[in-house]
Amino acid sequence: MAKGIGNGFPLAAVVTTPEIAKSFQQALHVNTFGGNPLACAVASTVLDVRNIAAIVFLRGAGVCVDR
Repeated sequence: MAKGIGNGFPLAAVVTTPEIAKSFQQALHVNTFGGNPLACAVASTVLDVRNIAAIVFLRGAGVCVDR
């Protein structure tokens, strides 16, 4: 998956099962922005903002969200 997860910053992610992940060797798969500090900071911030937005939305809809 890619595009939207970086909110405009070029990011990508691989989603797989633990069994398949075990078969990956170091550097088997490559990506342009993999693991660099800026990309990691952007990904973390986007996830934080999306989580906060989801909680605000759910609370507005009357759902009890404990955070």
